Amino acid sequence: MRAHEARMVLKVFEAMLDDWRRLGKGIDKEAIGRFLRSCLLGGDPEVATELRQLVERSGVIIDAQMEKLFRTWMHKSVARKS
Repeated sequence: MRAHEARMVLKVFEAMLDDWRRLGKGIDKEAIGRFLRSCLLGGDPEVATELRQLVERSGVIIDAQMEKLFRTWMHKSVARKS
């Protein structure tokens, strides 16, 4: 995944959150999980971290399985850099 494509994920995610709020719909936690998982599997730790922060700021609670996946992936990512 190219850097500009990864950054686009953040813009799309923010637009999706805005639409859910504007339309008065509940936030789709499964869609959020798919976004986060895609960033993790796409190998972009910066974008995945920023996306996770956006999720937290939006008030969405990440389920335990997704949290574990994120922490494991971040740990492996840091270990590879060492």
